[in-house]
Parts: sequence; structure tokens; C-alpha cells
Amino acid sequence: AARGLVKPAQRILQARAGREDGQRVSAGPPFTPSAVRVATPQAAALGTDCLRKVVQAGTAKAADIGKPVAGKTGTTQDNRDAWFVGYTSEVVIGVWVGFDDERPLRLTGSQAALPIWMELAQRVIPPHVPAFVMPDGCVARPLAPKTGPLAQPPVPSPAPGVFR
Repeated sequence: AARGLVKPAQRILQARAGREDGQRVSAGPPFTPSAVRVATPQAAALGTDCLRKVVQAGTAKAADIGKPVAGKTGTTQDNRDAWFVGYTSEVVIGVWVGFDDERPLRLTGSQAALPIWMELAQRVIPPHVPAFVMPDGCVARPLAPKTGPLAQPPVPSPAPGVFR
């Protein structure tokens, strides 16, 4: 989301959901570190392109909210945890679902975490989110959607792919 930079995080300071007694849960003051480069902009663009495909046609297809979104679902092998992390060029939202006593959830990230992410994303992600930026050194080329190599005419509905 930040083209290879880890930027200061903003946490939700209070939440009511999840507490049986309805009491607010406080998380304390927000953590605000300095931005740190963890990947080149080109490497970040390649990763984002892969994760956009998860939303466009993969396990997170339900997260296609008509805005540029990338993300990844996840489920532990023992079915105890389910999660989805999705992001735009400006917002990152992660949702984890599971029991704190290690009971199996028996749901996937798509089944348990993605619906929660969708509800939160509709409230948090602005209506007009900028598209992901294609950095210098990367190019978009059409791919054959079913087989994956560069599309050669005639290919119906080629899918764009990002290359470095």
C-alpha cells in the first residue's frame, strides 16, 4: 500500500465488539514509528499485483468492492485461525477470527474473516481511492487469463500482469 515503505500505524483506540459485558476495550496510545523502506517500489508493485488477483479472481473475490483492492485470505492447517488482510493505496485492514483457547474454528479466511473485513471496509475506505501506482521500472502486459503466459492475439479478455 505504501510502495515498499512501512509507515506510522493508526490503531483503533476503543472497540465495543467482542466483549460480552459490552464494556469498551482500550488499546492505548497509537504507535507511530518513522517510515522505513522494507522493499523496493518495484518489488512492492509486483506483490500488490499478485494480491490484486486474489481479490479479482481468487479466494477473496468477495472483497472486490469496485475500488482498487489487494489482499490475502488465510487459514491455519489446524483450522484454528482464519484471517484476511486487504489494502488500498491508502488503507490497510486486517481481520483475524479464532478462539483464544485454541479450539478449531473450522472456517476459512474467506468464510469467517472476509465478511467482517467487507463490513469494515465499506465504512473506512473512502469512496474515491487512488489506484495503485506503477513505479518506474515496471510494465503492465496482457496475460492469457487461463494459462498465464503473455497473451498472443487472439486472446479473449487478456488479464493485465505487472513485470519488472
